[in-house]
Amino acid sequence: LPKPIDDRIAAGIIFGLGLAGVLLNFTGALLTFRVTALRTSFGRLTAVHCFADGAILVIFTFCAYEDHGSLLSQKIGQVSLYFWFLGLYTHFGIALNRFSLLFLPWIYKEVFQRRTSWLILFNVLICTCHFCVYFGDGCDFYYNAETYFWEYADTPCGKAVAFWLDLSLGCAICITVLLLDIICVVKMRKSASV
Repeated sequence: LPKPIDDRIAAGIIFGLGLAGVLLNFTGALLTFRVTALRTSFGRLTAVHCFADGAILVIFTFCAYEDHGSLLSQKIGQVSLYFWFLGLYTHFGIALNRFSLLFLPWIYKEVFQRRTSWLILFNVLICTCHFCVYFGDGCDFYYNAETYFWEYADTPCGKAVAFWLDLSLGCAICITVLLLDIICVVKMRKSASV
């Protein structure tokens, strides 16, 4: 296929899937405020997670077509990383929510029932710190329309943040979430079999 047709096919796929994801995530975030059973710390954390995922998809769907050498493209990439880390930390908060409910109810009551807003604010502040890192010289993150990939700048700073902040920290958090969730599932299965 000639390149322009490839571009149109890729754009159509990105737009269709992205728009569906945007609608589903923002609907999910809104439902957590409408459904009485979700007016809990879990529901609030889930709403933040859905909002962050929806914001990333808005960027991927509507803003990824900017020339990757432009300042606007690099700043859009920074904003997407802000929401990526917000979603990642909120996912960690949701896993801690489940774990503390099952194993540490006094911490659940103190942190998640009484201070959920503070936990969410803390996540937002940590993500803002991550966001500021990308203002460093050569720490750019952008969508490359030629390869259809999001890329970090090929600079020492770009390589460092890609490895340490994105890959290493992201994998560590995902592994921790996975372990906490496995422990919770084992505990619930044992409780159900008794």
